Amino acid sequence: MSDPEFQTGNCQKHFGRLMGIPLAAVFALFLSGHAAAEYPDKVVTIVAPYGAGGSSDIASRTLAKHAEKYTKQPVQVINRTGAGGVVGSASVLAGKPDGYTLLLGRIGSHAVTPARNKKIPYNWDSFTYLGLLELNPLVCVVNANSPYKTIGDLVAKLKSEPGVVNFSSAGVGTVDFMTSYRLLLVTGAGKDAAVHIPAGSGGKAVTSVVGGHTDYTCQNVAPAKGSLESGQLRALMVTTPERLSEFPDVPTAREAGYPDLEGMVGWSVLAAPPNLPADIKSYWVDLLAKIGNDAEWIEAEKKLGSVPYILSPKDTEQFIKRQYDIYSALAQELDLMIK
Repeated sequence: MSDPEFQTGNCQKHFGRLMGIPLAAVFALFLSGHAAAEYPDKVVTIVAPYGAGGSSDIASRTLAKHAEKYTKQPVQVINRTGAGGVVGSASVLAGKPDGYTLLLGRIGSHAVTPARNKKIPYNWDSFTYLGLLELNPLVCVVNANSPYKTIGDLVAKLKSEPGVVNFSSAGVGTVDFMTSYRLLLVTGAGKDAAVHIPAGSGGKAVTSVVGGHTDYTCQNVAPAKGSLESGQLRALMVTTPERLSEFPDVPTAREAGYPDLEGMVGWSVLAAPPNLPADIKSYWVDLLAKIGNDAEWIEAEKKLGSVPYILSPKDTEQFIKRQYDIYSALAQELDLMIK
């Protein structure tokens, strides 16, 4: 004879009693597990720690647009700016590790600034890294009418007449600033071989060279691309291991004899607060793998002058650590440390 306790009307009550918890709690556990399995079930926010229209903002919105094809939920971008990316990055670091607020980290916020400023509330390894997204190659350019036809011509001038040549950058401590100074160091010209002219932004640094106000800049490809294509600028060298398809005649740093400059590239990384649950981390790792094979995202990246470069969390951590080490040594060499 069947046990009346296990008939349809009593089964749920019996299960709850066996578990030693109220029936309502049993249902709560079931529902919470179901919700976790359905992640994401609401809008996901990506924090861009730099201003609208910049590389961080553009990379964030490009990712968000294509990620929505896989999340089936809205992915929004908010700009939380201040202190060179520190304010937005720190806000995500202190946030809830539930996968609904992520961070589009950049080389400045996650390598350069942590390397030189020990007063910020995080280090390069304070976050959960979901994956590297892209590389932003740097290109050293001169005015189209410049007497410097090759990087060798420029280096020869720097060595023979220290202090005569000048260069523009977005500002002290920026990637283009650091790259230009590393060029001076690895070529043996010395850090005083050229005069730095801060321009305030990458675009303005390019404009300065186009207008003949400065001799050269080592800048992200994106702000220089239009002037290169119009013939206003001449590219001397790119910092990528391989030549860029858009500028196949421009030699790489290694080809030019300066392989140590290969590490000087911009990049974007998708990050989350520490202690992110393993299942949510796996969700985004899988999603980024899909993004990496998404032809539309790849084409969008190339149009921006970026190189799609999806890495696993482990490889991403190793990559950022190498970048941190480069800029830490460079900041000390240039006396740029903030303690």
